[in-house]
Amino acid sequence: MRRSLVLSAALLAAFLRLAEAQTPDDLIFNDGFDLLIPGSGCVAHEQCASGTCVDGVCCTSDCTGTCRSCNLPGSEGTCTAIPNGQDPANECGAVSCAGYYWGWQANICWERADVSAQQASCDGAGACRSTATECGASGASGRGEYFVECYQIDCLRPNFATCHGTLEGTCNYIPGCIPL
Repeated sequence: MRRSLVLSAALLAAFLRLAEAQTPDDLIFNDGFDLLIPGSGCVAHEQCASGTCVDGVCCTSDCTGTCRSCNLPGSEGTCTAIPNGQDPANECGAVSCAGYYWGWQANICWERADVSAQQASCDGAGACRSTATECGASGASGRGEYFVECYQIDCLRPNFATCHGTLEGTCNYIPGCIPL
């Protein structure tokens, strides 16, 4: 019990010191409870000299917004954009790839699969990657649902210039063919 009273008194002293501070130098003291510098591990804003505990570390700013973090290795304590292709906190959420096409496989045109929240990622500039990036040729989206099939018995063959990006797959009529 005595230990918690000592800690509580030190914490109260830190709060009072923080409230009376006129300059950042006023926050540097040594009465048993120093405020933590940016990059130090924390669980509450009151522990940090900056007054901001984000992502489990003292941070130089509030670090609000999507795809930003204060605990990236090498940048601890500074709000930094999460690198392209990463999203450790799954902030971006799932992405619908409706209207995007994966390509032809034999005579079937396939749609692109939606991108799950676990696959979606940041763009490296403090935002989530766009639908065009996630669902495009280099994105995380794979093959989705069947879109169209071109049957030779119906005198149709795939138009291989289609069924990619946002260009839906089409079938070409085989000249001179008589449908069965």
